Amino acid sequence: ASSEHSVCFAVPDKEVGAVADALESRFRQALDAGRLSK
Repeated sequence: ASSEHSVCFAVPDKEVGAVADALESRFRQALDAGRLSK
């Protein structure tokens, strides 16, 4: 079985880089394992 979930939120332009880095760091293990995609 397969499921798809999405999470969306707004981030001020000046904070996009920092937020993207923080999310990637937090979810690195799941990204590397293929359980999440960008």
